[in-house]
Amino acid sequence: MQPKIVLKWLSIIALVVVFNITIYMGGGTSTALPHLMYLPILLAAYFFGYRGSVTIAVIAGLSLGPYMPLNVNLGLQQSPAIWLIRLSFFLLVSLVSGLLIARMNVLNQRIRETDLRSIYTGLYNTNKLKQDLEQYIEQGKKFSLVTYRITNLGSISKYVDDQTMSQLIRGIGHKMREAFDEHTCYSHGRSEYLVAMEGDSDDHIKKKSVEFYKSFSIPIEVNGYRLQLLVKGGLARYPDHGIQAFDIISHVRAASDQEEGQRTGFFYYNKYIDRRNRLAFEVTNALSHAVKSEAFYLMYQPKYNLHTQSVCGVEALIRWDRKDKMPIGPDIFIGVAEEIGIIDEISLWVARECAWQIGAWQEAGIDVKVSINLTSRELLDPLFREAFDQIFQEAGVLPSQIEIEITERVVVESDGLLKENLQKYSELGYKIAIDDYGTGYNTYFSIGEVDVDVIKIDKYFMDRLQQKEINVLVQSIIDYVHLLDKEVVAEGVETLEQVELLEAMGCDIIQGYYYSEPISADAITAYYDEILHLRYKSQNCL
Repeated sequence: MQPKIVLKWLSIIALVVVFNITIYMGGGTSTALPHLMYLPILLAAYFFGYRGSVTIAVIAGLSLGPYMPLNVNLGLQQSPAIWLIRLSFFLLVSLVSGLLIARMNVLNQRIRETDLRSIYTGLYNTNKLKQDLEQYIEQGKKFSLVTYRITNLGSISKYVDDQTMSQLIRGIGHKMREAFDEHTCYSHGRSEYLVAMEGDSDDHIKKKSVEFYKSFSIPIEVNGYRLQLLVKGGLARYPDHGIQAFDIISHVRAASDQEEGQRTGFFYYNKYIDRRNRLAFEVTNALSHAVKSEAFYLMYQPKYNLHTQSVCGVEALIRWDRKDKMPIGPDIFIGVAEEIGIIDEISLWVARECAWQIGAWQEAGIDVKVSINLTSRELLDPLFREAFDQIFQEAGVLPSQIEIEITERVVVESDGLLKENLQKYSELGYKIAIDDYGTGYNTYFSIGEVDVDVIKIDKYFMDRLQQKEINVLVQSIIDYVHLLDKEVVAEGVETLEQVELLEAMGCDIIQGYYYSEPISADAITAYYDEILHLRYKSQNCL
C-alpha cells in the first residue's frame, strides 16, 4: 500500500477517535455530537469509494455502540436498538455517498477524456499531446514529433457537403491510427494531425513518417468523391530541437512551414530557416507600429555622371530604426509591408520626406534629383498615384526631379495594365527607371515596349565585369539602351577598375560604394560641396 493511502486511512481513523472522545466529553450520544461521524464517513467515500466509507461507517457505529453511554453524567447506557439504528444510518449514508461519488468520478473522467479529444477526428487533441510530451520529458525519454497539415481542406469544403467532410476527417484519423498503431496520434482542428514516436531509431522514424506522407499522393474516396489531399509534413526531435513540450510543438509546426511557397512537402526542422521565419513574424507584428510611430528614416546614395563628372542625383533608401533591436533591411520589411497592406503608407511617407528634403536642399543652393522605389501594387492604384503626385505639387517639386524605380522582375511578370500605369506617370512628368536589370531575364523586348527613361544594370554584373562573357554582355546592354535613347546606370560599383571599364563602355551614370555609401541628408549637402570644390580646383589647374 502506498504511503499516501496509508496516511489517509490513519488520518480518517484518528478523526473517528477524536470525535469519540469529543462525544464522550460532551455528555454522550444523547446530544447532537454523534452527527460529527458523518464527516469521516464522507471523507472515506471521497478517497476510497463506497467500500472505504462502509468500513469507516462500521468502525464509527461500533465505537458509538454499547460502550458509549447515552448520558455520561447520569450514567445511562444505550439500548441495543438505538446504536443499531445509528449504525444502520451510518451504513446507508456511506453506501449512498460512496456510490454517488463513484458516479461523479466516472462522469468527471468522461469529461476529462472529452476535453482531451478532438470533436472532429476522435483523436487526442493538443491538450493531451502537451501532457504526454511533458511526461516523456520528465521521464527522460527521447522522442520525435511529426505533423501532417492538410493545406487544401478549405478548398475541398467549398465543393462537398458537411457529411462528406466529416467522413473525410474521421477517415484521416482512422488512417493515421492504423499507420501508427503503436504510437499515440493527435489532431488540432480539422487540418493538422500529429504523432509522437518514442523510443525508435531516427532512421526508422524518418522512414515511417515519410512513407505515411507519401500515402497522401493517392486520392481518398468518400461518398463518391475522389479527393486529393495536399499535405505538408514536418519532424522535430527531443532534445535536439527543444527541451520543453512547447518548443517541440512549435518547432515541428515551423518545420512544416519552412517552404511557405509550397503546398506540399515533408521537412525536417532547421533552426536557421525557423529563425528567418520568426524574424518575418516579428516584422509583421511590429511594422504597423513602426509606421504610426515614424520609426523610419531615409538615407541617400549619390549617383555620379561619368560624362559631366558631377553628381546627378540620389536614390532614397528607407531604413528602420529599431533602437536596440537587431536591424532589419528593406529587402525583408518591404515585402512584409506589401503582404499586410501598409506599403502605400510607407511609400507616401517616403514621398513626403523626399519632397521636404528636396526643398531644403534647394534652399541650400543644391538642385538634387531623387529616385524613389515603388511596387507594382502602388503603381496599379490610381488613388495612390493621385496622392503621390499631390505631395510633390503641394511641395512645389517638379515631377522631372523625381525618378520612379521599379524592378525588372515586376515589369516582366506584369500585364499590359502596369505598362499603361507607367505611361501615366511618364505623362505627368516623372522619370521611370528599371532597377536590377539583367537578373534572370532577357528583357530587351520588354524595354522597347515600356516607356522608361533609365536602365539600371544590376550589381551582379559589376562584380564579374572582368569576365569576358559578362564584359561583352554589359557592353551590348549599354549599346542597346543607347539605341533606344535611354540612360544607363551601373549599380554596385566598388572599384576604380570597374569605373574605368564602364567609362570605356560608354556607361552614363555610376552608383555604388566607390563614390559613396548611402549617407544622411546633411551629408549629401557636404558631399555636393566637396564635389563642386574638387571640380573647381581641377578647372583652375587646367
